[in-house]
Amino acid sequence: TMIKKIEQYILEHYADNLTLSKIAEEHYLNPSYLSQFFKSKTGENISKFIEDVRVEKAKQLLANLSVSVTDVAFYV
Repeated sequence: TMIKKIEQYILEHYADNLTLSKIAEEHYLNPSYLSQFFKSKTGENISKFIEDVRVEKAKQLLANLSVSVTDVAFYV
């Protein structure tokens, strides 16, 4: 589905400078429509989803004691 494709794109590009416009462009959607569509299908804002993905990745990286906090901040 389109939502799964969008979520997968975010999971693959969470470390990039993701913007609503960039995600919309990649999926040939209007940014406003994408925002409303994502919220209607998932119940959460797309920016919150991106933030949650980044926080989860940061937790995973911090669990690895050989990765510094500075590096984690850079990666996510």
